[in-house]
Amino acid sequence: MRNHEQKIRPRAITALVILLTVIMPGCRLDSPPQLVLYHFENENELDNISWNCRTFYARDKSFATEGNFSLKVEMYPSSYPGFKSGKMEHNWSQYRCLNMDIHYPGPEPLRLAYRIDDRHDNPDYDDRVNGSFTLLPGANPVTLDLAELRTSGTRRPLILSHIDKFCIFLGHPEQPVTFFLDNIRLEK
Repeated sequence: MRNHEQKIRPRAITALVILLTVIMPGCRLDSPPQLVLYHFENENELDNISWNCRTFYARDKSFATEGNFSLKVEMYPSSYPGFKSGKMEHNWSQYRCLNMDIHYPGPEPLRLAYRIDDRHDNPDYDDRVNGSFTLLPGANPVTLDLAELRTSGTRRPLILSHIDKFCIFLGHPEQPVTFFLDNIRLEK
C-alpha cells in the first residue's frame, strides 16, 4: 500500500500545481480596472478638497455623468482659482490615464491649466507637471496619459506611486468662470 501511495502522491501534487497555475492568474489581487478618485456623491468627499479663497464649490445635480451629483466650481478673479485636490492616498502606478468629465456652460472655448505634484513639499514649477487643455462649450471628457506626463523643467517622469495632489485652475481670470466637474478617475 505504501508503494502505491508514493506513486500517487507526486502525481496528485503535480496535478494540483498545474491546476493552481491555470486558475490563480485570474485570482490575483491586482488594482481594479478603474479607481474613482472623486464622484461627488457623498458630501464627505468635499473634506478632501483644498478649499481656497475666490473659488466656490457646491455639489450640484446639473451635468452629473456618474451618479446624481457633479461639483460646481465657480472661480472669481484672483491669482489661481480652481479645483485643488486634497492629499492623494492612492498609488497611480497601476493605471494608464487620469480621466474626468467637465461640463463648461460658457459661450467660448476656455483654456484650463492643470498641475500634478509627486512630492509633498510644494515643488517648484520645474519639478512638477504643468499643462493645459481646452474646454469647448458643453460636455468635455478629459484624458491625461500618465506615461506621457513629465515635469516642466527637469522632464523627469512622475513617480506615480507618490502622487500628492492635482489641480485644475485658471491663471488670473478677469471675470467669474464656472464649470462642472465629475467622475475623476484612474483607468487602466
